[in-house]
Amino acid sequence: EFVMELTKGRVRLVPGTLYTMLSKFESEEMIQEIQVEGRKRTYVITERGKGMLKDEYQRLKLMIEEGTAWMEGIE
Repeated sequence: EFVMELTKGRVRLVPGTLYTMLSKFESEEMIQEIQVEGRKRTYVITERGKGMLKDEYQRLKLMIEEGTAWMEGIE
């Protein structure tokens, strides 16, 4: 639900995809499980995860800047 709301419905995560991603992120120490209550699991982002997120943000921001410059050149 969080992802659907954040992306205004553009991204839908089905349980299989979500659990695969969580497992990968945890094994790569990007997130850490901090609590389990029945089937509910709570995670926090690690310092490594924050660094990777910031790097990805900068990469995407640069792509947008370059794409914007290119698009303005063809108009």
